[in-house]
Amino acid sequence: MELTHKIVVYAALFACALGAESGYADGPMTLQTALEVGLRSNPELQAAKARAKAEQARVSGMSFLDNPRVGIMQERDLNLMEQQMGPMNLWSISQDIKFPAKYFLLGDMQTNKAKGEEQVAATKGFEIRQKIISTYSQLY
Repeated sequence: MELTHKIVVYAALFACALGAESGYADGPMTLQTALEVGLRSNPELQAAKARAKAEQARVSGMSFLDNPRVGIMQERDLNLMEQQMGPMNLWSISQDIKFPAKYFLLGDMQTNKAKGEEQVAATKGFEIRQKIISTYSQLY
């Protein structure tokens, strides 16, 4: 077990034992309380969950058109003939469009990537849970 993991797990268990987070200052800490506090306060697990949530948020963006552009051009320094004819104004709207099936494939790819990140977060949760249970069994 890495040193940082041990420190986080022991700190969570110590906080529970003192009753700082759980409110059980007068009785022994239960395994359920240790798991709740440890899983809630672990920064690596929270970061993995945040990455999974960010990847899930990108799913809808991958399925839609990208790079819309709007432009305007207006002449300002006009000579006499241009003043008589009026200024030239140009408005433009453009959109890059990929082959339609590509949008579906990009959306599916991002969905699979988001599911992969969710699996990484779940695996990290199981690792933290296993460390908390083994540390709890060593202490109690």
